Amino acid sequence: MNSDSNILIQKLDEFIRRYYKNQLIKGIIYSFGILLSAFFTVTILEYLGEFNMIIRAFLFFAFIAAVFLVLYKYIAVPLLKLNKIGNIISYNEAANIIGKHF
Repeated sequence: MNSDSNILIQKLDEFIRRYYKNQLIKGIIYSFGILLSAFFTVTILEYLGEFNMIIRAFLFFAFIAAVFLVLYKYIAVPLLKLNKIGNIISYNEAANIIGKHF
């Protein structure tokens, strides 16, 4: 009985690790797409609008803030959780995710 529970806990730990790896990969793809589209949007707005210095500064700092926000949300958080820093999903939540899949 004890070895069965150890195997189950080991499998759940493996699932949780894979879960956060998948979130990290998905986050990298989302980040790339979001940041590329934001860059093109800012570039096209500047090209077509020929804005003054204040609006250019606003666009620049808004883009920098968006970069940090996207990198934090989609890359840093899953990377920290992958290394078991912060709140990670419990065994019950992992079992519920697996149960919903099947």
